[in-house]
Amino acid sequence: STFFLQVQEDSDGTPSIKAKDVIIVDRGLTAQHNMLVVVRLQDELLIKRLLLVHEDYYLVSEYPHVKPIRITSDLAYEIWG
Repeated sequence: STFFLQVQEDSDGTPSIKAKDVIIVDRGLTAQHNMLVVVRLQDELLIKRLLLVHEDYYLVSEYPHVKPIRITSDLAYEIWG
């Protein structure tokens, strides 16, 4: 399914997405390496770049000071393309 989300605050994932922007999310897409994705992590929605590094997935910001998040089985998450 495809839907619209209004961004509530400036994204720490990418400088090109700002508060009050409306983004289009297509949950039918399969997330792939280097895609910008929306991630439900715990009870929060994040916009991050998905990277595959040596069989591990990471959610990465385009800001170098923001620490990458390694996707592990103990995290409650869902990735939307």
